[in-house]
Amino acid sequence: MIRAVIFDMDGVLIDSEPVYAGWLEAFLKKHHVEVPDSELRRVAGISSQDFKKKLQSWWAASGKPYMSGEDIDKMFEKYCDGFSLSFKKIMDSHAEEVMAWLKEAGCKVAVASSSPMDDIKKVLADTGLCKYVDVKVSGEMFANSKPDPQIYLYTVNQLGLEAGECIAVEDSAYGIQAASGAGVKVIAKRDDRFGFDQSLADYRVDHLGQVMEMISKENGDAMK
Repeated sequence: MIRAVIFDMDGVLIDSEPVYAGWLEAFLKKHHVEVPDSELRRVAGISSQDFKKKLQSWWAASGKPYMSGEDIDKMFEKYCDGFSLSFKKIMDSHAEEVMAWLKEAGCKVAVASSSPMDDIKKVLADTGLCKYVDVKVSGEMFANSKPDPQIYLYTVNQLGLEAGECIAVEDSAYGIQAASGAGVKVIAKRDDRFGFDQSLADYRVDHLGQVMEMISKENGDAMK
């Protein structure tokens, strides 16, 4: 029986990755830091720790004076403050429906994202999804976030369940690898924009509404 669903946030609950990618490209252009498009596409789904490492590497490769990835990331965050973004507008249109259905069926709901905890709380509050979520876990809580499985091992433990009783909803190769490595089945939300390798996923869906079908399939008649 599947007793809990663990959702990734960016790219799954909200379609934020194209927005952030555009802001990042503009930020780098402003500071005359050239990064190939193929490299920028690989940022989607990356952990905050690895993102800071990439920022530092790109900065140095452009011949800029030394700055830590942490400081460059703070500059980027300040730059992004100049843009407005409604998380409600970019939320998957089926997100609330599927979470409400899961709670009604007695399933626990978790969010395990590589994003900072403050961002997770803000997104869940702004979208109105917070009331459905039992456990919130951020990749910044670990030395290594996705694709390391530790974030999923921890989330499963916080839910008080076994890995086989949980299923993850992910989009990026990093997230799918993390969940699979923890022994958690994976539903991949299709996204052809970033070249994600979703071959390790157990199921694929086009939108979150189809998650209900996948869970019902896993649990047989118990949730019909």
